[in-house]
Amino acid sequence: GRVYGAHFAWSHLWWAISYPLAGWLGSQFPESEFLYASFLGFALLAVVQLTLSPPVDENENNSKTFGTNAYTSTTDIKPKTKMGS
Repeated sequence: GRVYGAHFAWSHLWWAISYPLAGWLGSQFPESEFLYASFLGFALLAVVQLTLSPPVDENENNSKTFGTNAYTSTTDIKPKTKMGS
């Protein structure tokens, strides 16, 4: 419900911005609109990424060994055996 509605609104907002922009660029720069639109799109993407991305927490553990720490390792885990074997 809410996630779909938010995604729908967000994506249609960008359509409402990009379609008129593409039309204007196509009429102003008929020979090279793709190049200029690509540059403009990249710049807009960079601005949005830099302003909306969360700050990086340097104390956060981003290791690929999720679930392990200095006291345990994956070699410490022993497989379960059948009772009486």
